[in-house]
Formats: sequence, structure tokens, C-alpha cells
Amino acid sequence: MSWKYSVIKALRSRPYLVLLFGIGCLLAGFSAVAIASPEVLKASGIYVLAGFMALPIVAATIIEWRAVAIPEPHQPPEEPKSSLEENTSSEAGRFCKDLRRRLEEASRITHATFVNNQQRTQDEWLKTAEQWSRGSFAAYGPRYSDVLLESYRAATKSVFATSIPDYSETWDSAFGDRLLEAHKTNDHRAHVDRVFVFDTRGSINDAAIRQMKHQNDAGVRIWVYIDAEDPTFQFPPGISRDFTIIDDAIVATTRSYGRQGEGLEAVWEYRDETHLRQVRIIRDKLLAGSIKLEKFLQQYDSINEHSST
Repeated sequence: MSWKYSVIKALRSRPYLVLLFGIGCLLAGFSAVAIASPEVLKASGIYVLAGFMALPIVAATIIEWRAVAIPEPHQPPEEPKSSLEENTSSEAGRFCKDLRRRLEEASRITHATFVNNQQRTQDEWLKTAEQWSRGSFAAYGPRYSDVLLESYRAATKSVFATSIPDYSETWDSAFGDRLLEAHKTNDHRAHVDRVFVFDTRGSINDAAIRQMKHQNDAGVRIWVYIDAEDPTFQFPPGISRDFTIIDDAIVATTRSYGRQGEGLEAVWEYRDETHLRQVRIIRDKLLAGSIKLEKFLQQYDSINEHSST
């Protein structure tokens, strides 16, 4: 800090120094008059004049010393704002700012029941936010439907999905038709491959054949995978057999199936490279061990004709 700013700061912090500084300036004026007037200089004497001239210097020195000695007032460090709070133009930024304000308002309510319920809800939020920080989120029921439809419509290159018998009721529902419509109306014309996974050939019934034909007619490339007939691959434990890969980057794994499109739940993952590599390997293995629907139908019809004779 420069000398003049130190003096100004000291004068603001210690008003009594203004008086000392004023006296010094007054004596400096007298000294100037004495220098200009020989009579005054002769009457005062050189020693008095020297003392007068020294006083402003002394006063300034005292003020400077006091200024340096004055400690900075203690101010608590400003809490750093997150990038989301600073970027109030983003939806997430506005959400964080509004959430903080509302939580501060809620903290004024001290009733035990209210506080306990608020704490439970906040714990749920933290679990959800922890999922978000890993680049994943879970969607259930109607939200599952909305997210899956949006994912299919937003695909820019490709959609790969499996379908197991537990999902068959969804394909027979109105939601199943909406999923096929989302493929058909995709603005980017992303190609869609769907592998229907069965344990054995005998578990493939007429309803499954009808579903696969319907999707094939809607423009989806259908593959048939029969687990018992592929000795080269086994599903890893803990990995769902029903999953979707969007644009070879986003993974949605079905966790529950429900009925008629209701009760469905899945986890979407946008950042888990380890899991993405796993499902890519599974995809490649499934396609390598699958049969295209056209070829499978030829075999299926041939078997049915042979069994009928």
C-alpha cells in the first residue's frame, strides 16, 4: 500500500489523527511565511524555524507509523460460490439458487415433526444427487416411460436393445406402440437393432413371434438369441439381460418390469465407462450368437410344418 493511501486509511480509522495532521499543516504554513518574510525569520530565530519545519515531518511520520500499525479489520472469508450458483442463466444454476433460498426459509420452522420429515427428504435428495454426480439416475413408472421415449427420439446414430420375455406385456401395451413410434419418428433416422433373448427354442411362443414380426415391420432390425444354443457366451452374474445402448454411449438397464408398461424401472448411465465396456462386449457376443428374424422364421415354420405332418 502506498504512503498516501496509508495516511488516508489511518485518518479514516483514527479521527484524532486529523487534528495532529492539521497542526502539522498549519506549522508548515507558518514556516512558509517565515521563509518569505525576513522580519519573521529574524524575530523567530533559525532554531524555532527549524522546529516548525520539522513538525510536519514528525506529524506525517507519526501518522504513517499509526497507519501501518492499524490491523486490518477481521472479516470472515466469503463462502465460495459454486459454478452452478454463479451461472444463474442455466437451469441448474437457477435451481440451486432457488433451492438454497427455500431451505433457508424452511430452517426457520423448528417443530420436531417438520424438521424430522425435512431431514428424511433431504437424505433422499442427497442419495439422488450422489447418483447424478456419477452420471446416472433411476426412473420409475411414468417417468421411466418419458425418459425412454425421449432417449429413443434423441438418438443420433444408433439404438441397440435387448428384450426378454418379462418385457412382453409391455410390447402388447399402448406404451409398446409408442416406443415403436419413437423409433419411426426419430429425426436422425438412427438405426435400431433389438435382440429378443430366450432361454430355449421351446420358450418361443406364437405371441413372441407376433411381437417380433410387428417390430420388424415397423423398421426395427430384429435378432433372435437362444441362450441354450450358444456355448460361447454366458451372461455375467449381476448384469441385467434387458438393457439399451443409445449412440454407443448411454446405457439404460431395466431393473423391474411390472405389467402393461406400469411399474417399469431402469437406471440410465452417462459416465460409467466400465459398465459401458461390459455391455458393449455383451452386445457384440449376443449379435455374434443371434439369428436374424427372417432366417429364424424359416426355421420356425419348417419345424412347425414338420411337426404337423
